[in-house]
Amino acid sequence: MPYFAEEIVNWLIDQELICQQEDHWAYTGGKLDIIPIPDTLNQLLSTRLSRLKDIERLALQHGSIFGRKFWEGGLEALGSAGVQSILEQLQKTNLVENEAVSLLEGQKEWRFYHDLLQQAAYDSILKRQRKELHRLAEKWLELQLHKIGRLDEFAGQLALHAEKAGINDVASTWYLSAGKNAFQRCAMVEARAFFDRALELARPTDQEQIWNIISARQDIFARMGEMQAWQADVETLLELARKSAKNLWLAEAFYLYGFYQGVSGNLETELQCYQQGLEAARQAQNPRLECDNLMVKVTCLTRLGRMEEAGAVVTEALSLARSLKIEELLVRVLINASVYYIDAGRLDTAEQLLNEEVEVSRRTRDRWMHCVGLINLGYIYYLLGQYEISRSVLAESLELAKSINMRRESSYARLNLALCYFRLNDLKTTTKILESTADEVEILEDPIGQGVCHSYSGLVQEAYGAHAAALDCFQKAARILKKAGASGYELDAMAGQARCCAALNRAGEALSYANQLWFRLQAGASGLEFPVLAYETCANTLIQFDQHPLALPVIQKGYCELMARAARIEDPVWHASYLRNVVEHGRLVLLWQKICQ
Repeated sequence: MPYFAEEIVNWLIDQELICQQEDHWAYTGGKLDIIPIPDTLNQLLSTRLSRLKDIERLALQHGSIFGRKFWEGGLEALGSAGVQSILEQLQKTNLVENEAVSLLEGQKEWRFYHDLLQQAAYDSILKRQRKELHRLAEKWLELQLHKIGRLDEFAGQLALHAEKAGINDVASTWYLSAGKNAFQRCAMVEARAFFDRALELARPTDQEQIWNIISARQDIFARMGEMQAWQADVETLLELARKSAKNLWLAEAFYLYGFYQGVSGNLETELQCYQQGLEAARQAQNPRLECDNLMVKVTCLTRLGRMEEAGAVVTEALSLARSLKIEELLVRVLINASVYYIDAGRLDTAEQLLNEEVEVSRRTRDRWMHCVGLINLGYIYYLLGQYEISRSVLAESLELAKSINMRRESSYARLNLALCYFRLNDLKTTTKILESTADEVEILEDPIGQGVCHSYSGLVQEAYGAHAAALDCFQKAARILKKAGASGYELDAMAGQARCCAALNRAGEALSYANQLWFRLQAGASGLEFPVLAYETCANTLIQFDQHPLALPVIQKGYCELMARAARIEDPVWHASYLRNVVEHGRLVLLWQKICQ
């Protein structure tokens, strides 16, 4: 061990067995027979410390309270005197080193020569003295960090001092701050450890502190896809809110619990939560929480296919968010608003909102929302038939999601990227992406992600001509998506079942699916990912099995739906791409020209 060898030399010098001279060192000998060499490094370090003068040993002990690095002012605050000359002397014996740059402005910084030396110095302090020393260290360090505006950055160190000083409530507060700082840096594992410790040290009667810790920690579980832990935290928050009867807490708790229900596929329950959260926010006269509940209500209504209601809410949410002028809130509203405009076919509007969101989230360095914005923006380019642009944006979003350990966002970036490769006829890459994504959404317990992944796999098998395998995928998707309440995605899977049964010449099943599909399409195509493909599927199935008269209104309605969606795209290049590059769009136009003109 190199450090052990170094300390042996230092020990020999301390024992005057080696004489240091300018041009050479000399071994004096004669004492090793009566002074045996210590057997272990710990014994060696303890021996060296014990031979120091009392004031030197005390300075090292006080330094060890701070860790490997410490400051002259810190030692003085703990009771050492004349520390500069003492430390300069200790430097000559290779116990400490002077740091060229100090963390704390105006405070000369030093460091122990080795971590093990710092630990040995710390272990030499009587346990009954340590609490008071840590209390003084926390107080002094807090003052210095406050002066330079870096309290949050070093909250973890302050928390450790407070905990070792036995001031648990103070330590809990610092650990909470440390967790929030780590969360902002996307250091999720570190943040979770801080939040867990903050909760352990919080007083059971301090409900507000417990609320603050759990509301911060649940966000980690949500982003990392730890469903059981997430559920436990949001249920605890809802229980705390109900017991407190505080409208502010109720508004936030229903918002968070609703979001969990939405990810779990319980859309009706999700909507009820947002409505309750909205009412509580209004009673509390808190426009920010009101905006929080409004924005997620937009997405929920959109996924339920209740587009008229969603349209009214999205206008209200955007107006309120812009009036509040809170950028971190605005980016979330822009994301949720874009979901509505995508489904409504207003892709130009959605693209504008998402480019604004990406710009704001980049400026505010909110990497999570930046990632979400890129995923949605890439999806819009996909819908427009701009597949190469879409692939580039989605690849960027995937790399960002992986870099900050956002597992759910990573899985949705992959799903969208798989669609791009599918449209580019790279079925091999599409299959590879979907196989890895299937495992991820299973771990995340995300029913909508699972259903969509099965549906996309059905598209790939269908493209290969493996219609029996494709049918199995679409049937699995339909069951999962129906249970999750995602009716639009369920219809996409139903269309896939109709196509596969038709390809397998199973007329009765194919017509049954087609008739069910047409019945539901007559109410509109909101919520479908592939609406034009659904109309085309229904029409082709009816034609294949000699139901030509029934196919005519399907083709007419599908064509009108396509033209209405295309008309909402004002950019002429995108308008042309939407009609030309999305293959089922071109096919439906040809079918309409052949049969209806």
